[in-house]
Amino acid sequence: MMRTVGKLGAVAIVTVAAVLTGCTTSTAPTPTSTTAPLRKAPPATVVAVDTAATPRGWVPVDFGLAQISVPASWWYDSPTWGWCPDNPIPGLVLAGEDHLPKKTCPHPASAASFASVVSAGVEEIAYHRLKPVLVNGIPVYVQAGGLTYWVQSLDAYVHASGPLARRVLHTLTWSPAAVALGTQTRVVPASWRWYSFAGLRFAAPPNLPRQTTDDDLVGCPQAVPGLQPWVLLSTATNALSPSCILLSLRVSYIHYGDGVLVASGPYQSVPLPKKSYPCRGLHGLRACVMSGTYGGVVEVIVAVPGRSRPTLVDIGLAGNGMVARSILYSLRAA
Repeated sequence: MMRTVGKLGAVAIVTVAAVLTGCTTSTAPTPTSTTAPLRKAPPATVVAVDTAATPRGWVPVDFGLAQISVPASWWYDSPTWGWCPDNPIPGLVLAGEDHLPKKTCPHPASAASFASVVSAGVEEIAYHRLKPVLVNGIPVYVQAGGLTYWVQSLDAYVHASGPLARRVLHTLTWSPAAVALGTQTRVVPASWRWYSFAGLRFAAPPNLPRQTTDDDLVGCPQAVPGLQPWVLLSTATNALSPSCILLSLRVSYIHYGDGVLVASGPYQSVPLPKKSYPCRGLHGLRACVMSGTYGGVVEVIVAVPGRSRPTLVDIGLAGNGMVARSILYSLRAA
């Protein structure tokens, strides 16, 4: 019999326990902000997260292929989050798709500093008459008096204002997702454990405990999708409707981690993109990376031969993304 967790509250899949309180039922991770395929192709060159770009006491904030860092005292916002702090705050960072409907507070408290990392969308490169400059090895086009970067290689606009604006902008680097999705050679360590579930076979670090659940992926809305440091296998056969109290999120609450969620069942609702979309091949499988990836999780939907439903794989993006890259590379048909 499959061991079910979540119904008794033994497994709470939340990024920050202090942020989401009052959930009457523990659930699996909240889906990311959108289920559209990733717009920007993964990098074809060797990339690396510049961990030295994050000053001491600051926290990295990622979106898609880009990452910036801000002081731990700042607050965090995203398109899936809405909050209204009563008092002025030291700073606010926004990560998200710029074309999504905004769900943020219409009249937020004043912030001494602000930063954002959002999708750039389509822009004519001829518009930029000046040559790009390098920031931590990444070419950027400088706009708005030096406070906005258009980063074509990362499909990102990065903006900052306030007394720390230029320091924030100079923390720009590739995100762990860019490393995980890159095409450079990946190796599965010999010490890792192998798992078979939902038509897939994959490997994960031996320190990640195995958990199983019947619960679906509908849970408390979160500012940051996240995973506990587990290998969580879900049949998605049980629908839950938790009641949640949402509290505002400080950047210091964000802790990215390693972890894997594999889910396939009646209530796994992330669809497989149409065959015309150029997804990648993984050991003979068609795997599509979904956009809106931020908060330290990369989401992949996989077409598994012989199964009527696709299999969802969420992988945690801790550190420099190297662990996630090896987990993703290990995916194959069971």
